[in-house]
Amino acid sequence: MGVMRKVGDDTIPSLKGDAMNVRCDGIRYRIWVALDNPNVSNAAMIWNSFYMTVVIVSTLVFFLASMTEYRSDLYLSSLEKPYVNYTIPSEKLRIYYLKDMDPLLFVVEYICMLIFTVELILYFVVCPCRRQIIYSPMKVLTLLLILSMWMTFILEFYKGKMIESKNTAIFFMVVRFFTVLRVALILRLERHVHAFRVLLYSIKASLRELLLLCITFGIATVIFACAIFYAEIFDDGTYDNLFMAMWWAIITMTTVGYGDIYPTTHMGYIVGVLCAISGILLIALPIAIIAANFAGFYIHNIFRMRHLKAVQKESKSTI
Repeated sequence: MGVMRKVGDDTIPSLKGDAMNVRCDGIRYRIWVALDNPNVSNAAMIWNSFYMTVVIVSTLVFFLASMTEYRSDLYLSSLEKPYVNYTIPSEKLRIYYLKDMDPLLFVVEYICMLIFTVELILYFVVCPCRRQIIYSPMKVLTLLLILSMWMTFILEFYKGKMIESKNTAIFFMVVRFFTVLRVALILRLERHVHAFRVLLYSIKASLRELLLLCITFGIATVIFACAIFYAEIFDDGTYDNLFMAMWWAIITMTTVGYGDIYPTTHMGYIVGVLCAISGILLIALPIAIIAANFAGFYIHNIFRMRHLKAVQKESKSTI
């Protein structure tokens, strides 16, 4: 959406290219900046605070809708009984197909959906350079969320038909799953909560270390999976195949240790000890680098904020 220019301790979009014909004092520019930055005015702060509240409420509704206490008798759609027992294998699915969302939650859910939709449409209308929206991960994520919420809204009225086929029933749950993207809208705070920005910068600067961690962890998982599989090759009922052995290696190296699968021979114990120690070392070493990057960005951010506050204070005193 153009380049950024520094203003105090905030960043305000500046116009570039095709967007230069938009007046910086015009209502379109003011709305665009207010939607993009909560610190430009009191109205922008109120709107963005309200938007974050809507995100939190919408996420809470999403979780409450999975509880039996917040499901009501069907009123949005009807199910044909012959198909119910055949196509709904679990009680969790029955909650979604045999009961509808509580009416109050339903209203709140789709008021939030309308707010998300109106905000994105308004942003598209006032944005001076609309082509740049497709390069904004947050806007693409918001679009995917809105599409999935609208599809879920429509499919709620056709659950009776969706349940007739296992594939369509699964499709409905997949579409509903993508509505959890609403919680990712909190990432909009990244540009305005400086500690959050430091965390994201640290992760971005540590991508090579994270990639190295994934590669070495994957290699170690395969090695220890094969080791424990052949160490326990004479015993039945533990590691039936290499995939189960890989599952054991992963939970052992990450020190989770569910205990659902464990070695039962002396050689298996030795492999288990080596696997656990190797996992601690493999994870600890790259994490130290990531922590160092975070400390560097954090210190830099502290000095930057102090400098910006000093500049802002000096500019006020000269007025």
